[in-house]
Amino acid sequence: MVKAIHAELAFAVINIAYLQNTILTTGGFYTLMAPVFNLNILLPVTISFWKPYYCASIQAGEGEARSEEDTKRRGHGAKRKRRGLEKKSWRSFDHALVADRNLNRNEGGERPVKPEEVSQLERFLKKRFDLPAIVVRQTPRIANTAEVYIGDEMIAELLRDEDEGEISYYFEMTFHIDPEEQGQLQNYLNKRFTMETIEVRKRPQKEDSDEVYIGDEFVAVLYRENTGNKLCCHFEMSILDFDLAEI
Repeated sequence: MVKAIHAELAFAVINIAYLQNTILTTGGFYTLMAPVFNLNILLPVTISFWKPYYCASIQAGEGEARSEEDTKRRGHGAKRKRRGLEKKSWRSFDHALVADRNLNRNEGGERPVKPEEVSQLERFLKKRFDLPAIVVRQTPRIANTAEVYIGDEMIAELLRDEDEGEISYYFEMTFHIDPEEQGQLQNYLNKRFTMETIEVRKRPQKEDSDEVYIGDEFVAVLYRENTGNKLCCHFEMSILDFDLAEI
């Protein structure tokens, strides 16, 4: 359609210039008619030949974009693992002292986790564990923390951390099992989150902790402490800023 319009326009201009107003000479008329005629033949032929190459380049570009996105996600997983493993575990503190410290910080003007952060974290956790019953609530008296519930049961704490402008959150769930049930940690997590795709894997050269995956994605570190009659387990998951940005 566009080519037809261009052809008609060219012929109309030549008609006005040559026949109606005698602006063009006969030589000029034939000089213009030859390229116009050739262009109207060559243009569609050229497009038909070039189209397969153009479409192939577009598909290749989309493939590269998908590959870059996959690489980016793998990089995110590595960064999450690094931040999770490097972060000093809450289990090295006395929780009462942590609460006292946070109360003092809050008196100094430090704010609790914002409502919009709570909403983002809740949506993220619901999606991560495919569990609509998860609820995140503010902890108004303790700075930088929130509480995670499944229904009415509190299961974990969230600690907000800001380091050199990067905001991250640390999800810690503590539970106790009998030492002889250590081999059943994966079953415990499957039931806790009603999610069969959670997998507990051994960490290389580490005897006191395991890695937790959902499918092929690393999500958390599971620390174990023998406290005598019970095995105290700490499920610690890093939530980074780009995790929430994708929600």
